[in-house]
Amino acid sequence: MKILFLGYNNKETKLINFLKKSGHSVVHSKEEIDDFSFFDLVISFGYKFIVKKTYLETLKRPILNLHISYLPFNKGAHPNFWSHFNNTPSGVSIHEIDSGIDTGPIAFQKIVNLDEAYTLKESYKILLKEIEDLFINNFKEIEDFNYKKITPNEFGTFHKKSELPEWASWDMTINEIKKKSIEERQCFVVLGNLMHQSGDLNEESKLRVKKLIEIVKYRRDQDIFFCGWDYRDDSEKTIAEALKEYFQSNCEASQNFFLSDLSRDTVGDAIFLRKIFQDKIGNKRVNVVTSDYHSSRSRNIFKYVFGEKNDVQVFSARSSKKDSQKQNEKDSYQSFLRTFQGIDAGNLEEIYKRLITSHPYYNGDVYKKLTLEK
Repeated sequence: MKILFLGYNNKETKLINFLKKSGHSVVHSKEEIDDFSFFDLVISFGYKFIVKKTYLETLKRPILNLHISYLPFNKGAHPNFWSHFNNTPSGVSIHEIDSGIDTGPIAFQKIVNLDEAYTLKESYKILLKEIEDLFINNFKEIEDFNYKKITPNEFGTFHKKSELPEWASWDMTINEIKKKSIEERQCFVVLGNLMHQSGDLNEESKLRVKKLIEIVKYRRDQDIFFCGWDYRDDSEKTIAEALKEYFQSNCEASQNFFLSDLSRDTVGDAIFLRKIFQDKIGNKRVNVVTSDYHSSRSRNIFKYVFGEKNDVQVFSARSSKKDSQKQNEKDSYQSFLRTFQGIDAGNLEEIYKRLITSHPYYNGDVYKKLTLEK
């Protein structure tokens, strides 16, 4: 086969020589490529460019990218660092490239358990060897284009280069990074789903709280916001209160709790959270916890409402609705875009005005009109 290897050279990875010894013709490049039609297979490993969608259409088969994270966690930059800082799985993945960033179907992956005494540099070398071995051990299936693709059932996490803290260094140990993570104050936001008349949460809401507990179990004194209104006429309890009670009954860690109990949907969750609690949130990272099928829309909405002021990450709890809710999520997001069309991201004053005048859940069309006094 004619193989194009993008990214690392033969001094940085052993895979180029492996492919040549396997009898293939290999062309290496670190430069941006706009035509892949001459090659039977394209491998990306340490490649600095995003392949444009129009270029993907010239491929004979999907590009395979080698990414040093256990996808869908830690897509984007510095995955090794973020797996330790956010307490998400460490590992390696080989996936097909699509129009997103590390979002394509996964061909092969492996969780890698790392000793916390390792430095970032040492752990990177271990992950590098693991992903090279994963590629070599499965090359027959790759060569024959005969592997089973996996589509993650979680949204995972994504990070840009600019998000890496200034204090991070290659010589820090994993344990030191985890300690820094625990020390750093962040915001955690749980979006409510439904509850019963008794005030007990439905299973989906419980799974969201359980996901939060998994995330903050080693942290103390974090700011946690529970979202959800008094939507049941037959109960005096808001869903925000029910979420908080369920958390407290299942986790003993000392945290700071806040109830955002005016919001009636995801858009309201984001808007009222920022409007009422912006002094408390400041410029902290906002970590949103919701269900897997709802993660993408939640991230887009929260990033729009908070703008550049806050980094937004979404953690997803698994549910049984991911496939059945796809179209509903798509339709709801398109409705959101229409409602707030023409308003810049982060312009809270205008976003709020549009909410209470044009959104049927808040302008009186469906539920009682809701406003906040200045």
